[in-house]
Order: sequence, then C-alpha cells, then structure tokens
Amino acid sequence: MSYDFYCYQPTSSAPSTEEARAIIDSEEGEIRRDDAEAREKKQKVVAALIGYDPRLQPFKRDYGEIAKFMKISEEQARAQWNHVELNPPEGDLAIQIEVYGDHVSFTIPYWYTGAKADQVFEQLGAYLQIICKATGYFAYDPQTGKAFDPEREKIKDHQEYERIAQNLPSIIEQGGIKLRKRKPWWKFW
Repeated sequence: MSYDFYCYQPTSSAPSTEEARAIIDSEEGEIRRDDAEAREKKQKVVAALIGYDPRLQPFKRDYGEIAKFMKISEEQARAQWNHVELNPPEGDLAIQIEVYGDHVSFTIPYWYTGAKADQVFEQLGAYLQIICKATGYFAYDPQTGKAFDPEREKIKDHQEYERIAQNLPSIIEQGGIKLRKRKPWWKFW
C-alpha cells in the first residue's frame, strides 16, 4: 500500500481533475511514447530534480531480466519500461519518483506519522514546485481528487495519508496480512 501523487502535462491553462485522471488511468502497463520530445521532457524533469537534490539515484533496469520475467522481448520491455525512476538514498525519506514523457508519479509508503509525515509532504511539495517550474506541469492527488498548480498552491494537508498510516497495522491485520520488516520497494527487482 502506498500514497500516490502525480504531476501531469496539461493541455489547458487551468488544473483539471478530469485531464489528470485521463493521463493517470492510462499508466498501468501502458507502452509510453518515447520519441525525442518525450525523452527531452523526461531529461528536463530528471535534471531539475537532481539539480535540486543531487542524492536522488536513477534506478538501473536489467531489461533482459524484465523481458524474461514478463515473457516478452527485450525490445518490448524497453518500450514498456521507458520511464526514469529516481530513488532517495537508503535511510532518507522514501519518495519514489517515476518520470514519464507526459507525467511524473510519486509513491510514498505509509511509514510516516506526525513530524516525519510533515517532512515527507514538505519534500513532496518541493519536488512538485521544481517540476512545475521546469515544465509547467500541474499536480494531482488522486486520494483527494484535487488537481492544482504547485506554483500557486501548496499541498494543504495530508490528513488522508496520516489516517491510513496510523491505522495501517490494524487495516493489514484485519485483512489477514502479516507485517514484515520494511525493505525499499525499488530493491524487489
């Protein structure tokens, strides 16, 4: 379980929940365009984020292993997994960033409460502003259904995240799932 947040490339001058949802809904398993414009946009976002936080680390994919695991060709694996993934160093606040040609996805595990949750959302807000300044993207929070311009508006609160993070052990146990030691999710491949 994780809290997801997005930046998306708008086609209009005002944030739109419908427009954001349309981009995000097409994300799962989709082969994303990877033309020169998309690669340039991805590199612009990556450069801006690493310029802000040089400790972010791009994840290196083994496309041969992905292809073998998914029973597809290596070319298909490269087409389906053509996004750039940035991760913080181990021990930092866990915010996974996936950069696509038309949007950026953020994944935050439900590990934080109180002051640590405040820090995570402060960091997320900084990333949103960096991306917005570099690309003009807007932000979208699917948990609250709100799209907004990060240059004009900040994340107001993270009550929904806090509620789930605080109740996660009981939510998991009610579902019959045993809790395990935390392992960074990007190390599962």
